[in-house]
Amino acid sequence: MASILNDGAGGADAVATPQDRTGDTDDETVKAVPAPSWSLLSAETDSDLVANVSAELSNFSRRTLTRHDFKTIVKICGLPLYLKFPLFQMVSKSPTKQAVLDVCRKLHRVAGKDRLSKVVFVLTKGRRTCLQPGDFRDMIQDLIETHSGLIFLRPVTRSHTVYIDTVVSRLFYEIGKTWTWRLGMAELRRSDFLSQLDSLECHNDFMNVEGVFSYKDAYVIHAIFNALDLDNDRLLNRLDLARYEKGALTPKVIERVFALLSTSAMTYVDFVVFLLAEKDKSHPRSIEYWFNRLDLDGDGMLTMYELEAFFREQYDRVAILMNDPVSFEDVYRQMIDLVKPRSSNLFALSDLKRCALASVFFNTFINTYEFIHHEIFDPFDADRLRNGSTQWEHFAKTKFSLLMEEEDREGSSEDELS
Repeated sequence: MASILNDGAGGADAVATPQDRTGDTDDETVKAVPAPSWSLLSAETDSDLVANVSAELSNFSRRTLTRHDFKTIVKICGLPLYLKFPLFQMVSKSPTKQAVLDVCRKLHRVAGKDRLSKVVFVLTKGRRTCLQPGDFRDMIQDLIETHSGLIFLRPVTRSHTVYIDTVVSRLFYEIGKTWTWRLGMAELRRSDFLSQLDSLECHNDFMNVEGVFSYKDAYVIHAIFNALDLDNDRLLNRLDLARYEKGALTPKVIERVFALLSTSAMTYVDFVVFLLAEKDKSHPRSIEYWFNRLDLDGDGMLTMYELEAFFREQYDRVAILMNDPVSFEDVYRQMIDLVKPRSSNLFALSDLKRCALASVFFNTFINTYEFIHHEIFDPFDADRLRNGSTQWEHFAKTKFSLLMEEEDREGSSEDELS
């Protein structure tokens, strides 16, 4: 399969970050805190790890190593395979055997046998104990260049940035507990980050890879972005987003989405976060995302007046499509029954995170077509149809199949998604 991602902007040496100003109340204070640094766990200068690396290095006749030589080094160090290039970069651009030994010795002294600490140490090149977006660039670029399942992507270098930005955005969205675009050790330990890294070497066919590294998901996200980006400037404005899902979002919702960006345009990375949040409103991060957009005064509570402000536009749109649309008074009572907030007439973020049908609550005020769907069909039926998959997984799988069918019908180029 040829490359189906095509990005005309940027390069693989820069991973963009989103422009979202909010999401957690302490974002700004957290961002101002310097990243913690490493401290030595052991004064031991040598170890079995260093001895094993030294024995492996003796097999090389060359004084300096290539990036491909690091396949065995990372395994001896207990690292996932695709940290071979980040480790190579950490040592030197032309690493000697002694330089490799010195880095492995330091790796042992600061991380010991803790595998996650080793991974973070290598990805950050020993600079931080938390991960930032740029820390993943070397690893994902190496994945593109050396994984047999991504051979179709290599010739189209413009596509590399799209895949990298998609994966990085999803990593921070799925794992992060704040919106600071830093992943701390505690967040990483609670996640399946290491198992996802390990699984990459278990799949020869990348079309079977799921989760944040899924190429199919990246295809879907970028295809939707491209369909909205009519002028191909890699930025979306309000009019572009108004075409999303044939006008599914109300104008007030679109205004709020853009109001919480730092500029007047939505970047591709911004859009990745938006789409993940829009398609799975039951996800904890999505609940935070949409709660902040409905919370007009930023006081951490959704009031009847705020919800009515959004539903007013929703009602006008629904009235065109349905006979006898439900009134706000009835909707408000339904939402009280649905969420059962601790306060009788105020909705807190914690209330929505406890609610099994948070997506129904948010779609009532955000997405016109989804609201109508919930009015006609039992939302629990949709859950049963997904057979245990998440809302995002169900959407992405279905959408990818539709896009492939469309591509086959139109006979479009395999090298470019236009």
